Amino acid sequence: AVNRAAQAGVVAAGEERRGTHHGLTTELVDRYFKRRLAADVLDVRRRALETLERHAQEAQRLQEAGQIARSEVLRAEVARAEADRDYKKARRDVALATVALQATVGTDEPVEPATPLPTAAELEALERFTAAADSANPDLARLAALHEQSRQGIAAAKASYFPAVRAFGRQELVQRGLNSTVDPKWMVGVAFEWELFNGLGREHRVAAARLAEQEVVLQREGARRDVATLVQSRYDEYASAVEQYTSLQSSLDLAEESLRSEQHAFAEGVGTSLAVVDAELALSRVQVGRLTAQYDMVVALARLLEASGQSDRLLEYIPQ
Repeated sequence: AVNRAAQAGVVAAGEERRGTHHGLTTELVDRYFKRRLAADVLDVRRRALETLERHAQEAQRLQEAGQIARSEVLRAEVARAEADRDYKKARRDVALATVALQATVGTDEPVEPATPLPTAAELEALERFTAAADSANPDLARLAALHEQSRQGIAAAKASYFPAVRAFGRQELVQRGLNSTVDPKWMVGVAFEWELFNGLGREHRVAAARLAEQEVVLQREGARRDVATLVQSRYDEYASAVEQYTSLQSSLDLAEESLRSEQHAFAEGVGTSLAVVDAELALSRVQVGRLTAQYDMVVALARLLEASGQSDRLLEYIPQ
Protein backbone atom coordinates (compact mmCIF):
# COMPACT_ATOMS: atom_id res chain seq x y z
CA ALA A 1 0.00 0.00 0.00
CA VAL A 2 2.85 2.37 0.81
CA ASN A 3 4.49 1.76 -2.57
CA ARG A 4 1.21 2.21 -4.43
CA ALA A 5 0.55 5.44 -2.53
CA ALA A 6 4.00 6.70 -3.52
CA GLN A 7 3.32 5.80 -7.16
CA ALA A 8 0.04 7.71 -7.05
CA GLY A 9 1.91 10.71 -5.65
CA VAL A 10 4.32 10.57 -8.58
CA VAL A 11 1.37 10.49 -11.00
CA ALA A 12 -0.23 13.49 -9.26
CA ALA A 13 3.01 15.47 -9.55
CA GLY A 14 3.25 14.56 -13.23
CA GLU A 15 -0.29 15.78 -13.88
CA GLU A 16 0.50 19.04 -12.12
CA ARG A 17 3.48 19.54 -14.43
CA ARG A 18 1.30 18.69 -17.44
CA GLY A 19 -1.24 21.30 -16.35
CA THR A 20 1.52 23.90 -16.11
CA HIS A 21 2.71 22.96 -19.60
CA HIS A 22 -0.80 23.33 -21.02
CA GLY A 23 -1.15 26.73 -19.37
CA LEU A 24 2.13 27.88 -20.92
CA THR A 25 0.94 26.64 -24.31
CA THR A 26 -2.18 28.79 -24.04
CA GLU A 27 -0.10 31.79 -22.99
CA LEU A 28 2.20 31.28 -25.98
CA VAL A 29 -0.76 31.09 -28.36
CA ASP A 30 -2.22 34.25 -26.85
CA ARG A 31 0.97 36.29 -27.14
CA TYR A 32 2.02 34.86 -30.51
CA PHE A 33 -1.25 35.72 -32.20
CA LYS A 34 -1.59 39.01 -30.31
CA ARG A 35 1.69 40.00 -31.94
CA ARG A 36 0.31 38.85 -35.28
CA LEU A 37 -2.92 40.78 -34.67
CA ALA A 38 -0.96 43.92 -33.83
CA ALA A 39 1.03 43.64 -37.07
CA ASP A 40 -2.10 43.09 -39.15
CA VAL A 41 -3.88 46.03 -37.50
CA LEU A 42 -0.80 48.16 -38.20
CA ASP A 43 -1.14 47.23 -41.87
CA VAL A 44 -4.82 48.28 -41.81
CA ARG A 45 -3.91 51.61 -40.19
CA ARG A 46 -1.15 52.17 -42.74
CA ARG A 47 -3.50 51.59 -45.68
CA ALA A 48 -6.12 53.87 -44.12
CA LEU A 49 -3.52 56.60 -43.63
CA GLU A 50 -2.38 56.28 -47.24
CA THR A 51 -5.97 56.44 -48.46
CA LEU A 52 -6.77 59.54 -46.42
CA GLU A 53 -3.53 61.21 -47.49
CA ARG A 54 -4.51 60.73 -51.13
CA HIS A 55 -7.99 61.98 -50.29
CA ALA A 56 -6.58 65.12 -48.64
CA GLN A 57 -4.44 65.78 -51.70
CA GLU A 58 -7.43 65.29 -53.99
CA ALA A 59 -9.51 67.62 -51.82
CA GLN A 60 -6.79 70.27 -52.04
CA ARG A 61 -6.70 69.95 -55.83
CA LEU A 62 -10.48 70.23 -56.15
CA GLN A 63 -10.55 73.23 -53.81
CA GLU A 64 -7.90 74.98 -55.88
CA ALA A 65 -10.00 74.26 -58.97
CA GLY A 66 -12.97 75.87 -57.26
CA GLN A 67 -15.04 72.70 -57.21
CA ILE A 68 -15.37 72.28 -53.43
CA ALA A 69 -15.35 74.55 -50.41
CA ARG A 70 -12.45 75.03 -48.00
CA SER A 71 -14.43 73.19 -45.30
CA GLU A 72 -14.20 69.98 -47.33
CA VAL A 73 -10.41 70.26 -47.34
CA LEU A 74 -10.37 70.85 -43.59
CA ARG A 75 -12.42 67.70 -42.99
CA ALA A 76 -9.94 65.72 -45.08
CA GLU A 77 -6.99 67.20 -43.16
CA VAL A 78 -8.56 66.36 -39.80
CA ALA A 79 -9.25 62.78 -40.91
CA ARG A 80 -5.66 62.40 -42.11
CA ALA A 81 -4.33 63.61 -38.76
CA GLU A 82 -6.54 61.15 -36.88
CA ALA A 83 -5.41 58.32 -39.16
CA ASP A 84 -1.80 59.26 -38.46
CA ARG A 85 -2.44 59.05 -34.70
CA ASP A 86 -4.07 55.63 -35.13
CA TYR A 87 -1.10 54.45 -37.18
CA LYS A 88 1.42 55.57 -34.56
CA LYS A 89 -0.59 53.92 -31.80
CA ALA A 90 -0.66 50.68 -33.82
CA ARG A 91 3.13 50.81 -34.09
CA ARG A 92 3.40 51.13 -30.31
CA ASP A 93 1.04 48.16 -29.94
CA VAL A 94 3.31 46.09 -32.18
CA ALA A 95 6.34 46.98 -30.05
CA LEU A 96 4.53 46.09 -26.82
CA ALA A 97 3.23 42.79 -28.22
CA THR A 98 6.75 41.95 -29.41
CA VAL A 99 8.20 42.45 -25.92
CA ALA A 100 5.49 40.24 -24.41
CA LEU A 101 6.15 37.47 -26.94
CA GLN A 102 9.91 37.68 -26.40
CA ALA A 103 9.36 37.30 -22.65
CA THR A 104 7.25 34.19 -23.20
CA VAL A 105 9.72 32.45 -25.52
CA GLY A 106 12.71 33.66 -23.47
CA THR A 107 14.69 35.53 -26.10
CA ASP A 108 15.93 39.04 -26.82
CA GLU A 109 16.06 38.37 -30.55
CA PRO A 110 13.40 39.87 -32.85
CA VAL A 111 10.34 37.61 -33.15
CA GLU A 112 8.25 37.79 -36.31
CA PRO A 113 5.26 35.40 -36.34
CA ALA A 114 5.03 33.59 -39.67
CA THR A 115 1.68 31.87 -39.13
CA PRO A 116 -1.26 34.13 -40.06
CA LEU A 117 -4.34 34.50 -37.92
CA PRO A 118 -6.34 31.32 -38.65
CA THR A 119 -9.85 31.25 -40.00
CA ALA A 120 -12.70 29.31 -38.40
CA ALA A 121 -12.05 25.61 -37.74
CA GLU A 122 -14.63 22.84 -37.72
CA LEU A 123 -14.94 21.63 -34.14
CA GLU A 124 -16.38 18.41 -32.77
CA ALA A 125 -19.55 18.52 -30.70
CA LEU A 126 -19.40 19.95 -27.19
CA GLU A 127 -19.98 16.49 -25.70
CA ARG A 128 -16.69 15.27 -27.19
CA PHE A 129 -14.74 17.98 -25.42
CA THR A 130 -16.61 17.41 -22.15
CA ALA A 131 -15.86 13.68 -22.28
CA ALA A 132 -12.20 14.37 -23.09
CA ALA A 133 -11.94 16.75 -20.15
CA ASP A 134 -13.31 14.14 -17.76
CA SER A 135 -10.40 11.84 -18.54
CA ALA A 136 -7.63 14.17 -19.71
CA ASN A 137 -7.95 17.44 -17.81
CA PRO A 138 -4.72 17.68 -15.74
CA ASP A 139 -6.47 18.96 -12.61
CA LEU A 140 -9.00 16.11 -12.69
CA ALA A 141 -6.27 13.57 -13.41
CA ARG A 142 -4.23 14.94 -10.49
CA LEU A 143 -7.21 14.63 -8.14
CA ALA A 144 -7.83 11.09 -9.39
CA ALA A 145 -4.23 10.22 -8.48
CA LEU A 146 -4.64 11.86 -5.07
CA HIS A 147 -7.82 9.85 -4.56
CA GLU A 148 -5.90 6.66 -5.24
CA GLN A 149 -3.18 7.85 -2.87
CA SER A 150 -5.75 8.44 -0.11
CA ARG A 151 -7.25 4.97 -0.69
CA GLN A 152 -3.82 3.44 -0.28
CA GLY A 153 -3.41 5.55 2.85
CA ILE A 154 -6.48 3.83 4.31
CA ALA A 155 -5.05 0.43 3.38
CA ALA A 156 -1.74 1.32 5.03
CA ALA A 157 -3.52 2.48 8.19
CA LYS A 158 -5.53 -0.75 8.35
CA ALA A 159 -2.37 -2.81 7.92
CA SER A 160 -1.49 -2.15 11.57
CA TYR A 161 -4.39 -4.46 12.54
CA PHE A 162 -2.60 -7.44 10.97
CA PRO A 163 0.53 -9.27 12.03
CA ALA A 164 3.87 -8.34 10.53
CA VAL A 165 5.92 -11.28 9.24
CA ARG A 166 9.58 -10.96 8.29
CA ALA A 167 11.94 -13.58 6.88
CA PHE A 168 15.69 -13.34 7.34
CA GLY A 169 18.80 -15.34 6.55
CA ARG A 170 22.54 -15.29 7.19
CA GLN A 171 25.62 -17.09 5.89
CA GLU A 172 29.22 -16.79 7.02
CA LEU A 173 31.41 -16.41 3.93
CA VAL A 174 34.66 -16.36 5.91
CA GLN A 175 34.68 -19.28 8.34
CA ARG A 176 38.15 -19.04 9.88
CA GLY A 177 38.01 -18.78 13.65
CA LEU A 178 34.49 -20.21 13.85
CA ASN A 179 33.70 -22.94 16.32
CA SER A 180 32.02 -25.53 14.11
CA THR A 181 30.07 -26.81 17.09
CA VAL A 182 28.83 -23.51 18.51
CA ASP A 183 28.92 -21.04 15.57
CA PRO A 184 26.67 -22.02 12.67
CA LYS A 185 27.81 -21.41 9.09
CA TRP A 186 24.35 -20.22 8.10
CA MET A 187 20.91 -19.64 9.56
CA VAL A 188 17.39 -18.76 8.36
CA GLY A 189 14.37 -17.68 10.32
CA VAL A 190 10.97 -16.05 10.40
CA ALA A 191 9.96 -13.20 12.74
CA PHE A 192 6.31 -12.73 13.64
CA GLU A 193 4.99 -9.59 15.32
CA TRP A 194 1.38 -8.74 16.12
CA GLU A 195 0.41 -5.72 18.16
CA LEU A 196 -2.83 -6.69 19.89
CA PHE A 197 -3.51 -3.41 21.66
CA ASN A 198 -2.04 0.08 21.45
CA GLY A 199 -4.83 2.21 22.81
CA LEU A 200 -6.86 3.90 20.08
CA GLY A 201 -3.92 4.93 17.89
CA ARG A 202 -4.80 2.58 15.03
CA GLU A 203 -8.45 3.61 15.02
CA HIS A 204 -7.47 7.27 14.91
CA ARG A 205 -5.08 6.69 12.02
CA VAL A 206 -7.75 4.85 10.00
CA ALA A 207 -10.34 7.53 10.76
CA ALA A 208 -7.93 10.26 9.69
CA ALA A 209 -7.15 8.40 6.46
CA ARG A 210 -10.86 8.03 5.69
CA LEU A 211 -11.46 11.73 6.30
CA ALA A 212 -8.60 12.55 3.95
CA GLU A 213 -10.19 10.34 1.28
CA GLN A 214 -13.60 11.98 1.73
CA GLU A 215 -12.03 15.40 1.33
CA VAL A 216 -10.39 14.38 -1.95
CA VAL A 217 -13.66 12.84 -3.18
CA LEU A 218 -15.50 16.10 -2.53
CA GLN A 219 -12.77 18.11 -4.23
CA ARG A 220 -12.88 15.79 -7.21
CA GLU A 221 -16.67 16.00 -7.57
CA GLY A 222 -16.58 19.80 -7.38
CA ALA A 223 -13.72 19.99 -9.85
CA ARG A 224 -15.57 17.81 -12.36
CA ARG A 225 -18.54 20.16 -12.29
CA ASP A 226 -16.30 23.21 -12.58
CA VAL A 227 -14.35 21.76 -15.50
CA ALA A 228 -17.53 20.79 -17.36
CA THR A 229 -18.80 24.36 -16.93
CA LEU A 230 -15.44 25.75 -18.04
CA VAL A 231 -15.41 23.59 -21.18
CA GLN A 232 -18.89 24.77 -22.13
CA SER A 233 -17.90 28.39 -21.52
CA ARG A 234 -14.78 28.05 -23.70
CA TYR A 235 -16.79 26.31 -26.41
CA ASP A 236 -19.36 29.13 -26.39
CA GLU A 237 -16.59 31.74 -26.55
CA TYR A 238 -15.22 30.09 -29.66
CA ALA A 239 -18.67 29.87 -31.27
CA SER A 240 -19.30 33.56 -30.54
CA ALA A 241 -15.99 34.56 -32.12
CA VAL A 242 -16.80 32.48 -35.21
CA GLU A 243 -20.22 34.14 -35.51
CA GLN A 244 -18.62 37.57 -35.22
CA TYR A 245 -16.02 36.73 -37.88
CA THR A 246 -18.63 35.32 -40.27
CA SER A 247 -21.06 38.20 -39.88
CA LEU A 248 -18.32 40.74 -40.61
CA GLN A 249 -17.58 39.20 -44.01
CA SER A 250 -20.70 40.68 -45.61
CA SER A 251 -20.03 43.96 -43.80
CA LEU A 252 -16.53 44.00 -45.29
CA ASP A 253 -17.84 43.62 -48.83
CA LEU A 254 -20.33 46.45 -48.29
CA ALA A 255 -17.73 48.73 -46.70
CA GLU A 256 -15.31 48.26 -49.58
CA GLU A 257 -18.01 49.00 -52.15
CA SER A 258 -19.18 52.04 -50.18
CA LEU A 259 -15.66 53.50 -50.10
CA ARG A 260 -15.19 53.04 -53.84
CA SER A 261 -18.55 54.69 -54.50
CA GLU A 262 -17.88 57.68 -52.25
CA GLN A 263 -14.40 58.21 -53.67
CA HIS A 264 -15.80 58.20 -57.21
CA ALA A 265 -18.59 60.62 -56.28
CA PHE A 266 -16.13 62.98 -54.60
CA ALA A 267 -13.81 62.93 -57.61
CA GLU A 268 -16.79 63.84 -59.81
CA GLY A 269 -17.66 66.73 -57.54
CA VAL A 270 -21.00 65.34 -56.42
CA GLY A 271 -19.87 63.76 -53.15
CA THR A 272 -18.55 65.19 -49.90
CA SER A 273 -15.27 64.82 -48.06
CA LEU A 274 -17.16 63.75 -44.95
CA ALA A 275 -18.76 60.85 -46.82
CA VAL A 276 -15.37 59.61 -48.03
CA VAL A 277 -13.89 59.87 -44.55
CA ASP A 278 -16.84 58.05 -42.99
CA ALA A 279 -16.58 55.28 -45.59
CA GLU A 280 -12.85 54.83 -44.97
CA LEU A 281 -13.29 54.75 -41.21
CA ALA A 282 -16.13 52.24 -41.54
CA LEU A 283 -13.94 49.99 -43.68
CA SER A 284 -11.10 50.18 -41.16
CA ARG A 285 -13.46 49.30 -38.30
CA VAL A 286 -14.72 46.23 -40.13
CA GLN A 287 -11.21 45.10 -41.07
CA VAL A 288 -9.94 45.49 -37.50
CA GLY A 289 -13.09 43.80 -36.20
CA ARG A 290 -12.51 40.75 -38.41
CA LEU A 291 -8.87 40.51 -37.36
CA THR A 292 -9.88 40.79 -33.71
CA ALA A 293 -12.49 38.06 -34.20
CA GLN A 294 -9.81 35.80 -35.71
CA TYR A 295 -7.58 36.44 -32.71
CA ASP A 296 -10.48 35.76 -30.33
CA MET A 297 -11.17 32.49 -32.17
CA VAL A 298 -7.67 31.08 -31.85
CA VAL A 299 -7.31 32.12 -28.19
CA ALA A 300 -10.73 30.65 -27.35
CA LEU A 301 -9.68 27.45 -29.13
CA ALA A 302 -6.45 27.24 -27.12
CA ARG A 303 -8.38 27.75 -23.89
CA LEU A 304 -10.95 25.14 -24.89
CA LEU A 305 -8.23 22.59 -25.61
CA GLU A 306 -6.50 23.44 -22.33
CA ALA A 307 -9.73 22.97 -20.37
CA SER A 308 -10.34 19.61 -22.04
CA GLY A 309 -6.74 18.45 -21.54
CA GLN A 310 -5.96 18.45 -25.27
CA SER A 311 -3.51 21.30 -25.76
CA ASP A 312 -1.29 18.96 -27.76
CA ARG A 313 -3.99 18.89 -30.50
CA LEU A 314 -3.81 22.61 -31.20
CA LEU A 315 -1.90 22.29 -34.47
CA GLU A 316 -4.64 20.03 -35.84
CA TYR A 317 -6.91 23.08 -35.99
CA ILE A 318 -4.40 25.66 -37.25
CA PRO A 319 -3.37 25.43 -40.94
CA GLN A 320 0.39 25.40 -41.39
